Amino acid sequence: MSSMATVSFKLDDALYAELQELAGQRTGLSANILCREIIIDHLKDAGRERVCSALTKIEQDLQQLHKDAITGTYVLLLMAGKLTDRQEAKAWIAKNMLGPALEENG
Repeated sequence: MSSMATVSFKLDDALYAELQELAGQRTGLSANILCREIIIDHLKDAGRERVCSALTKIEQDLQQLHKDAITGTYVLLLMAGKLTDRQEAKAWIAKNMLGPALEENG
């Protein structure tokens, strides 16, 4: 079992009255327990928010890498002489790099 630390702090009277009112709306819940729940929920949500932000950034980076790979492939196909027609290069990229779902929208 992990150890637990004790946290204590003071609230001004108006905030404590609000906390008591909220606790009173939930049967059998003290202001202290409600305050503990609020803090734990906030800290867990903050961690979740950081993870979601990091995943969003990774997704954006991957999308940019994909775009860069497509651009690089397009240039290489034309510059290396594999394909001489721009439309043919675009068709090759659509078929081999974008897939059917994106090909229809692209």
